[in-house]
Amino acid sequence: MTLRFHLCYFLLPIFTRNLFIDANGNMTREECLAIERTNSFRTSSKVVSVHEGNPAYLHCSIPHSSDSLVAWTRLTDDALLTAGGNSFTTDARFQVSPKRDARDWVLIIRRVQLSDSGCYICEINTEPSTLFPVYLDVLPALVEEEKAASPQKQKSRLNSQLEGGTLLLNCTVEMPEQLTPIDIIWTKDSQAIELNDRTKYKSDYKIVGNTIIYTLRIASVSSQDDGQYACEGKNLPRSAQMVHVNANSSIKNTLNAFLFLFIWLLNSR
Repeated sequence: MTLRFHLCYFLLPIFTRNLFIDANGNMTREECLAIERTNSFRTSSKVVSVHEGNPAYLHCSIPHSSDSLVAWTRLTDDALLTAGGNSFTTDARFQVSPKRDARDWVLIIRRVQLSDSGCYICEINTEPSTLFPVYLDVLPALVEEEKAASPQKQKSRLNSQLEGGTLLLNCTVEMPEQLTPIDIIWTKDSQAIELNDRTKYKSDYKIVGNTIIYTLRIASVSSQDDGQYACEGKNLPRSAQMVHVNANSSIKNTLNAFLFLFIWLLNSR
């Protein structure tokens, strides 16, 4: 609660003093982008366009040596969405995912809706504070004829793992025209996985030829990790697989039963 109040204290006076927002909280793209105040070089896009129903990725890069706190705010209703790795919204579609070395704090919005269009602010608590505005432009969903040109095929298979072990999931993406890694979301039972738990999850990728292999490593798996895992991305086929964790005790009992039967057969000869 203290953290949330601290961030709102920084953000609200800045917006209400310098900007005009209508009664519905709407703002033009130009007004949104005019908010920017930064002391460092900006590499992320200021305008993100995505079709309804697809995930949106809003990037916020911070200086290499910075350990500053990063917060994402939706200007339409002044809602604090995330602060650091924590979420402050009940909308499960929103997730923050710090990329390599936490230099790029990506606000992920799954299954975007037309109502998600608007201005989003990334604030870095530098001195003075750094503000990065990103305008999200949600376009109407593609018509069925357009979707048919690049069908989204779902692949699913069963993966059985031993309790207490490490589960490794792979997601392979072919990139015939570019080798730049794209943003993907790892989900479990259609819910975004909280990758900020570094002791439990570790995500990475590697480039082999014209293929990018994304990996998700899950440590110390248990029956609570049972479910359907999938990797999803903009304009990518959804790849999924079911995971079932076998309890150690049941495996040992089965092995002991086979061993007992084998010894009994030997002695009965």
